[in-house]
Amino acid sequence: MAITVRQRVRAVFARLQYRQKLLVAILSVALLPVIAVSSVYLIAYAQAKTGDILDGEKNRFAGEWQQLDNKFYSGIKKSVYITNNLQIVQMLKADYQDDLLAYMNNLENVKAVLEALKSDDLQSEIAIYGYNPSLYRTDIVKKIGDMDPALKDRVMQNRDTYPVRTFGRSPANGRMEVRIYSKIMDLSETLAVTEVVLPLEESFDRLRALLAPGSFLTYRAKNGETFLVGTNGVKGEPDAKGYYAIPFELKSAQDRMVLFVGKTSVWQRLGSKLAIPLVMLLGLVLTIAFTIKSVTFLLTKRLTDLMGTVRTGMDGLEPAAASTAEEGNDELGQLDRTFKELVVHIHEHYRQAAAHEVERRLLETELLQLNINPHVLYNTLSSIKWVYGSGDGKLDKLIDDMVDFYRLFLNRGEASRPLVQEIGMVEKYMEIHKFSYDAEFDYEVSIDEAVRETVLLRNMLQPIVENGIVHGISRLHEGGRLTITAGRDGDCVVIEVADNGPGMDRAPAALLAEETASGGRESSAATRFGSGYALTNIDRRIKLYYGESYGIRIAGSPGAGTVVTLRLPFHTAT
Repeated sequence: MAITVRQRVRAVFARLQYRQKLLVAILSVALLPVIAVSSVYLIAYAQAKTGDILDGEKNRFAGEWQQLDNKFYSGIKKSVYITNNLQIVQMLKADYQDDLLAYMNNLENVKAVLEALKSDDLQSEIAIYGYNPSLYRTDIVKKIGDMDPALKDRVMQNRDTYPVRTFGRSPANGRMEVRIYSKIMDLSETLAVTEVVLPLEESFDRLRALLAPGSFLTYRAKNGETFLVGTNGVKGEPDAKGYYAIPFELKSAQDRMVLFVGKTSVWQRLGSKLAIPLVMLLGLVLTIAFTIKSVTFLLTKRLTDLMGTVRTGMDGLEPAAASTAEEGNDELGQLDRTFKELVVHIHEHYRQAAAHEVERRLLETELLQLNINPHVLYNTLSSIKWVYGSGDGKLDKLIDDMVDFYRLFLNRGEASRPLVQEIGMVEKYMEIHKFSYDAEFDYEVSIDEAVRETVLLRNMLQPIVENGIVHGISRLHEGGRLTITAGRDGDCVVIEVADNGPGMDRAPAALLAEETASGGRESSAATRFGSGYALTNIDRRIKLYYGESYGIRIAGSPGAGTVVTLRLPFHTAT
């Protein structure tokens, strides 16, 4: 099943500590709105500053744009003046076929008018294309046939009050210019077409000089004609994509110029303007975050201390110190004091309970040790009496073995001793047993050097060895053998007591369970497996003293002997 984003967020949030959850919650409530509002403000601020940059670009071109608009206005006024000038109309209507002198006189008057019109812009040119066939060609007056037919038709078909214009390069110098054409009318008759030529290259040069890097300028005429004025750092064919468009309306010409400023260059200039607000916003966010983190730390510090109290168990803290600690009188302070007092009481109760449990186990261990059947002592004393009367020379050795045995058995009242001493006591016991019961059997003891000094509860091996002799090899007519081995298995000591007797007619686990259930009362297991307390007591002593993972394991079957294995922790006396 796919895990949703919400489930993943919940899983991550669940792993956070309470302090971290509180910090995230407060940051979400307090900081996110601040960031959202600040982002809206920065966007609005960036847009306003972008507008200021574009307005600045527009203002840089305002002077040249106005001059160009004035030039168009002047050219149109000249064209209108010529079409309405009575003196020029009369000159165009007169018949000069037989009166060249009159034409020359009228032409001089017209030249004076046209020169006066050119006085504001000496680079401008004015020409008149007349329909009167008696007119003579001059540098000012030309015949209508000298005009481009397509252009003439365009002018004649123009119904707009605005004159016809054409843009192109001068045939003389190749520089950009505009030509303005108007009709000179006398009632319904067309007398001529006027042409006013205005040079644009100088104005365009000044506009090009103002172009910022990564920008270009275009001119869009009223009739839809568009051409490129200039570029600055623009590679290839200019494209409007990736640029801010700034239009300039030429009111007199009814045309438009559009300045395209690269967005990259604008953003670069915008970056310096946004640096201070961004730094201020970052400082504000960091200040708020630090404040929230500090407040969260202060709010949760006592809870953290309480958690530390739980982990350390208030080691070394006295009840008086816990109850008189000055933690404040607010709810958290009261909770802190109460919790510490509670932990101290629990700690003290646990200490007392642990001490009682140790004492109980020691008492029970001593009680179990006292329950070991001492019948060997009485049998041995009887044998001494019988042998002493016969004068047998074995008596001295027997007495020495008994002295060593009981010295090791009593062990000055200590609860534990090294394995090598326990084995030594068992060897003495087997020698005494041979004498007491006139038993013939062999035994072998093999102890790994690594475990000779391991410490274990005393008097655990003797009952097991006794069971092996009495209920194992004593039932054989001859060839009885008892083997004791001890070695190390990891952190444990493993001791095995094996006999080659007739074995057991029941499962070892069932026999041990029956002996345990008898609780010290004589059971059927006692007759085939030993006295009621023997192995059960040893198993209980091991588990009480060392833990439930240690104890006795019995293996055997009819005719195959019996192996009793003790598993104990490995440790030496310090």
